[in-house]
Amino acid sequence: MDQLLMQLMIAPMIPIKNFVNKFKLHLLLLLVFPALTGCAQLVDEIQFKVMSTGAGFTGYYIVDSREPKYFEDDSNVSGNFSYSKNAGELKFIEINAQNKVGALSVTIKVYRNDVKVKEIALDAITGTKNLNLTYKFREEENAPKP
Repeated sequence: MDQLLMQLMIAPMIPIKNFVNKFKLHLLLLLVFPALTGCAQLVDEIQFKVMSTGAGFTGYYIVDSREPKYFEDDSNVSGNFSYSKNAGELKFIEINAQNKVGALSVTIKVYRNDVKVKEIALDAITGTKNLNLTYKFREEENAPKP
């Protein structure tokens, strides 16, 4: 009789125990998964864009003192020329652009994670001119605030 009474008392607890164990597992996954994915720091992506009006441009960029990579405007929409490059992770980049004859302006912009961090421009160009921009990773964080 005692054994039967004990089984009757334990039987309803088995589903509760299984539920609690599943709940613990789900809770553990909810806590651990974000921690695991949060440990991998997001990579800062550096992108630059070169733009001109009136005529195109040529140029090169150097990432972390490696070999220069050359580029030329690759888009012409109604006299507005552009070139865009995702440079990925870097410590330092130097970008040089030279306008083609007839260009009215040339601009170089650097973005970190889609936020503009540096820009330089030449307007009212006569002849050909070189435009040079250097960017050290996260230099904008150390810049004096206006």
